Amino acid sequence: MNYFRNPPGPVEHINLYLNGWYRGFAEAGFDEVCGSDWLGRGQIGSLMNKLGIQRPLPWSSRTMVSPLAWASDRDIFPAGFNWRIIPWIYDCWEPDFNKWERLLRRLRITTAFFSARLAAEEFSNRLPNVACHWLPEAVDPSFYDPGRLLSGRPIDVLDIGRRFERMHSLLDSGLRTAGIIHRSGPLRSPDGRTGHDALRAALASTRMLICYPKSLTHPNQAGRVETATYRYFEGFASRCLVVGQCPAELRDLWGFNPVADVDPSAPLETIIELARSIERHQELVDKNYARLMEVGCWVHRACTALNILSRNLLSKETEPVAQRLTAARKSTRR
Repeated sequence: MNYFRNPPGPVEHINLYLNGWYRGFAEAGFDEVCGSDWLGRGQIGSLMNKLGIQRPLPWSSRTMVSPLAWASDRDIFPAGFNWRIIPWIYDCWEPDFNKWERLLRRLRITTAFFSARLAAEEFSNRLPNVACHWLPEAVDPSFYDPGRLLSGRPIDVLDIGRRFERMHSLLDSGLRTAGIIHRSGPLRSPDGRTGHDALRAALASTRMLICYPKSLTHPNQAGRVETATYRYFEGFASRCLVVGQCPAELRDLWGFNPVADVDPSAPLETIIELARSIERHQELVDKNYARLMEVGCWVHRACTALNILSRNLLSKETEPVAQRLTAARKSTRR
């Protein structure tokens, strides 16, 4: 089985994320197919996606797994003509479901993995001839520093990336008044580094990392899709206390609630209380790190994908997931 590595991009967060994905799939035994880069490839790929042109040619028989996002096949151009794609789909939000459906039909997808459980369920219904599987996000823990105990970290609260603006503005002034160190915005490490180096250093120095699902912070963009995005896993890998709200699928994956929930009626008071009793939460942080190493790494996702593909694809099992679930429910009722 193969996986597709997009042409290398600049050192930025999305490429750190994908590099972890690639490494996990390589460790699980997938063979790498490297996309070649050439002047104008990205622009032509974007145009192809806009016009809806790229699709597997009739004689294409080889298959490979590839990450896809934002209802676009730009990053697999021109491999999408010569390969049958098994996508791992992330950033699949409800307002774009119709775009995703058109893309999956055009690429003649027969098996797809989704990082969000609701998206996998939605497309099992929309595309009954496609085997849709939930395969959550994860992390490569070797990219992060589990660092010191919480009590020895200088940053009390870190609020970066996609913000819950109502919460951020409340905490920004309230925590400063309470004498609690709150950092946000563009990060820079003590020696002036930015990008991933600064992020890694900041997370290793942070006690509490603010995390909320996009369905709460940006409901107009996410719709009904509540999912555990990468920031949660980065916090666990850095042994931060993740605070905010736990998506249901993350609780199910972990087997317990790994997030210190913030009382929505008294968020500032909750954060201040957590900051002043941080040592009491070291046990949860350590438990989360141990659980991450069991179920939250990219190699775990790749092994799960390989098992599914070996069982369903290589054995030429083609019965759709939705039909199997229906049959199982009928069998249970008897």
